[in-house]
Amino acid sequence: VVSTQSTGPFVEQMGSKMNYRVAIDKNGTANELMRAYNVTGIPHAFVIDANGKIRYHGHPMEPTFANTLEKLNIELEETKKSKLKSFTADQLSAMSVKELKQILTDNGADYRDLTEKRELVERILRL
Repeated sequence: VVSTQSTGPFVEQMGSKMNYRVAIDKNGTANELMRAYNVTGIPHAFVIDANGKIRYHGHPMEPTFANTLEKLNIELEETKKSKLKSFTADQLSAMSVKELKQILTDNGADYRDLTEKRELVERILRL
């Protein structure tokens, strides 16, 4: 949640030294992480995976930051493909058209040429 009201004066005072986005951590999670990892400087990035595991912490301009994001994106794609392959035709047929279209969208597949639910199911099974 960005709040220019509470961050504005600080960012303004920092001037060109702080030409990046600033956010407010209302829950204190970032402060807890920064204390736990003895972080005293900013900017500092934490990359937390879907399981809550910290996969990276450090300066966001370090090459390992970008590498970590790339690796997590690859893992996410592999997870999506694995989940997709676990669906049976019967399971897909039991889903709503909206759910089927969302699966296709999430997997970068076009469905605009399809008019029947059965066609959506068949397209998903071919992914």
